[in-house]
Amino acid sequence: MSLTDVILISLPAEGDRKKAFKDLSDSVNKSSIPINVVNFDVPVNIKTETLDKLVTLQDHYRALEVATENNIRKIVQYMADMLEEQRKRLEENLVVNGSSTKEYVSNFSWDAAKFPSNETLQLLLERADAIVGRIESEFRNRTTTYNNLRNSLQAMERKQVGSLLTRNLGDIVKKDQFVLDSEYLITALVVVPRYVYFFAAEFTVFTGMPTQSGRVLTRI
Repeated sequence: MSLTDVILISLPAEGDRKKAFKDLSDSVNKSSIPINVVNFDVPVNIKTETLDKLVTLQDHYRALEVATENNIRKIVQYMADMLEEQRKRLEENLVVNGSSTKEYVSNFSWDAAKFPSNETLQLLLERADAIVGRIESEFRNRTTTYNNLRNSLQAMERKQVGSLLTRNLGDIVKKDQFVLDSEYLITALVVVPRYVYFFAAEFTVFTGMPTQSGRVLTRI
């Protein structure tokens, strides 16, 4: 659902909310474009404030709106990055209380437990501000945990399929390729890039040198 899929309209009820909603629906339905009109029900008995207080709360509301939108955008972008090649499934993963964003808006119901309508606007804004802060903190903690796990997994994968400088050589070299039980010789593993072709022609070769274990040392 894009931002243009939903338009919120506020209009004076003039004492009869049902009639105002019906008049709006009838007017919209005359359009040739199919439009679904639903009632976005919000309490009408929220305690009002003085004009000076409302002006002050307006700044608070704008700051809260910006913070909320920024958090939502960060969450959506992070989910898109996590899905990688399956980004086309992003919309089906964006749910609100178990419903798609479109269903949630179309069937919106005021949460009176979190936002009692008998409280003042200032208290309601403070409640919303606290919820947004908790969501931001939880998102930050979860992304940190996810990034740590992803980095650990990538490090393990590099050791298995990455450069010989970092990967585990246990499945490549064998025990009988090492010089063991010698007082004078040790085995050193050297990783040489393939393009250094002259290395193989320049290192010293010894033959016929038996070790204490009876093996013949062919190259050093």
